[in-house]
Order: sequence, then structure tokens, then C-alpha cells
Amino acid sequence: MSRPLLLILTLYFLLAAGYGIASPPFETPDENLHYFTAEYIAREGRLPTTHDPGLMGQEAAQPPLYYLAASLFVRAFDPDGGAEALWPNPRVDVSSVAGNFWISPLAPPNPRGESGARPPINANMFVRVPEEDWPWRDYALAVHAIRLFSAVLGLGTLLCIHAAGRVVWPERPDRALLATALVAFLPQFAFIHAAVSNDAAITLFSAAALWQLLRIVIGGQEGADWEEG
Repeated sequence: MSRPLLLILTLYFLLAAGYGIASPPFETPDENLHYFTAEYIAREGRLPTTHDPGLMGQEAAQPPLYYLAASLFVRAFDPDGGAEALWPNPRVDVSSVAGNFWISPLAPPNPRGESGARPPINANMFVRVPEEDWPWRDYALAVHAIRLFSAVLGLGTLLCIHAAGRVVWPERPDRALLATALVAFLPQFAFIHAAVSNDAAITLFSAAALWQLLRIVIGGQEGADWEEG
């Protein structure tokens, strides 16, 4: 691995880890749904269905590989489950989380898009509790461990992007590095890979598939050119 690539990967990982540390548990998009899908698997020892009760929402119908891996962290750090730690914020600014699937029943949508908070800018879905402070433990520790797992999956995505760049530009390694850096330092890429979210696994597998498709297509063209020559 070249030093520039190693530098890009290191800076990305530090950025993702920083996002993960700064963001309170369950405050990234749908993170509570993703977490409690993994928590259900750890607690029940089986995959959930859309008919099972719990805090999983639509994630119960998602492909299970990410949740199976995440459930290992829940089993290790949060064996009793963290559902009781969810304290919905009754003064959440609903307009700021309108895109989130789960909105607290204690904070019904206001037709004017306002909240009861003063000042009326309150984006936290849940009330923060002392148990989430450092040193982390129980569900908070499990959340942060899974976030690091997501960040590691992001490293795999970046390696796939770099490998795809080398396939497309075999004589221009600088372009492969540039493509990798452009993705690595997208704020949203680092942020979503600092969350409990199966998007990290989906992105990795998609990048790996595109890399292999490029190998097949470009490799096939090179083989045909060689045969014609």
C-alpha cells in the first residue's frame, strides 16, 4: 500500500471516528431502528420479521448481514438491552427531523413545523442521559463499537474505489488516489460511516461489485484487443 493511500485512509478513519464520538447515540438517521434490529437478534437469537414487536421499524425487513455482525457487539457490551434508555424528547423540533422514519409520539407533527422548545431549535430525537458520558458502558458502548465497525466497512469501500481506479487508469495511479480522496473526504460519507447503519455494508458491497464489473469489462476488452493483434 502506497503512503499517499495510507494517509487518505488514516485521515478518513480519524474523521469518521470523530463524527462517531461527537454524535450522541441514536441521533444519526434511523440509528435507533438499526441498533434495535441488531439488539433483537442478540436478544432473541433469530432474525426479526415485520410482525415482531419492538423498536425496529422498517429495518426488520432489511438484508440481515450487517445486523448479524452488529448483534455480536450488542451481545458483548449490552446483553440486557438498551430499550429502557430511550427517552423521546417531547420538545423535538419536528421540522428538523421530518425525514426520519421514527418520530416520538410525544411530539406529534406541528402543522406550522414548530416545536414547544425555547429556543425553537431542538434537533435531538432523544433526551441525553449521564450514562452516555465517557467512559461509555452498556448500550452507549455497544453503539460506539458498532460505529467503529461501520467506519471499518468504509475503509473497505475506499479500497474498492482505489482498486477500481487502478483498473480504469492503470498508467495513472494519481487519478485512482484522487478518486479515493474525493469520496473519503465527503462529509456525508464519513458521517454515515460513523453511525449504526446498514448503509455502510450496502455501500461496500456496491463498490466491490462495481470494481469487479470494471475488471470484467475492461479486462475483456484488453483480451479481445490482444487476440486481434
